[in-house]
Amino acid sequence: MKKLIEVIDGQQQIVRVTTLGERWYAKAVPDPTTGLPSYQFAGSVTWISSVGYPKGIGYYKWLANLGWDEAQAVKEAAGVRGSKVHTGIGHLLAGQTLSLDARLPHPETGLPDAITPEEYDALCGFANWYAHDHPVILGVEELVWSEDPLYAGMADLICQVGDAVYVVD
Repeated sequence: MKKLIEVIDGQQQIVRVTTLGERWYAKAVPDPTTGLPSYQFAGSVTWISSVGYPKGIGYYKWLANLGWDEAQAVKEAAGVRGSKVHTGIGHLLAGQTLSLDARLPHPETGLPDAITPEEYDALCGFANWYAHDHPVILGVEELVWSEDPLYAGMADLICQVGDAVYVVD
């Protein structure tokens, strides 16, 4: 993948631009002098966090102990687990049930893939929290755009429990 450009919000004319090592959001804004469309770019929250904050000595020790290839394999496996749990939570929020033998799309192939006990445990944790706290769902996969400071991203879940509003990742 060299560059992926996706329309995130057609009404506000916001696109997400993903390259190999960066992710940006761009919003069409009129040029104050000419009135012609121009784009305001905002760094993605995830990308800003990955490059803007030190990871600490513990991370570098972990990386050194594992080695680059093994660390990449661990990171990629965690990404697969996270994507499958994310998809499973979407099914639960849509009113579906998932059993231990459920199959969810593998994020890299799109093919049905058995969920692992660890993934099932994460889904049960979400279901238990949802049943216990009865959150009011305000948004799923909602675009978040901040002007000051300038950043953007996608919130997995925005909900209200009692008087408090939460962004859940």
